[in-house]
Amino acid sequence: NGQIWTEGATSYTFNSAANAWVRNAAAGGVQSFTHTQAAAVTPWVINHNLGFTPGGVTVSNLAGGEVGYDDVSHPTVNQTVISFLVAQAGTARLS
Repeated sequence: NGQIWTEGATSYTFNSAANAWVRNAAAGGVQSFTHTQAAAVTPWVINHNLGFTPGGVTVSNLAGGEVGYDDVSHPTVNQTVISFLVAQAGTARLS
């Protein structure tokens, strides 16, 4: 533990328990983003400006129940696109 790796403006710390490099919080502590999609559409185009490709994507409907999605893509490190078989409204949590 205590090993730090830096790539550009992003730094990572080695977590020996997980045997993996973990991305450190960006300046200001921003590590996640929550998107609210009020109208049912597909796909959801989310401009999150996290500066990294989120590894975790969780989608919930407006009632708070988890929703499955058809596909997730990351055209840039600041944008995520979530596609559904049927248009959805709700929230997406990216981390």
